[in-house]
Amino acid sequence: MNAFDSIDLAGMAVWAYLDPGMGSMMLQVVLAGLLGSTLFIKTWLRQLRDAIVPAIRVRKS
Repeated sequence: MNAFDSIDLAGMAVWAYLDPGMGSMMLQVVLAGLLGSTLFIKTWLRQLRDAIVPAIRVRKS
C-alpha cells in the first residue's frame, strides 16, 4: 500500500475542507509569489541594463 492507494479522483467526488486560516495562507502565498517575481524581474532588468549601457557608451566615443 502506498500513499496514492486512497486517492481515487476518477471514481468519486473529492471533498476538501478549508479552515478559516487557509484563506489568509493562500493570500500570503499569492502575494509572496507576485512580490517575489516582481523583484526577480526588476533585478534581472537592472543587470541587463548594466551590461548593455557600458557597451553602448564605448561605441559612442
